[in-house]
Amino acid sequence: MNTVSAISDVLACATCRPDAGSRVSLAQGNAILFMLILLAFVLGTFIYTIISFARKQQRLLATVKAQGGAGTQSAFDSRTES
Repeated sequence: MNTVSAISDVLACATCRPDAGSRVSLAQGNAILFMLILLAFVLGTFIYTIISFARKQQRLLATVKAQGGAGTQSAFDSRTES
């Protein structure tokens, strides 16, 4: 419980924070921590999606070059047939 108390001391500012040991203070600190974790998860998902798209694009370009520089439409057709 001391860890949660220490984290909530860091997360909430002195203006809107009630007594340090009160249940309201602990709930407020936990809510802030939950929102930060949720935000990190959502941003991580966006970053993973962007990296995944970039990797797929690089693989598609490598396929196009391996086919002798054929147009992008033929590379697209070969990927959709598989």
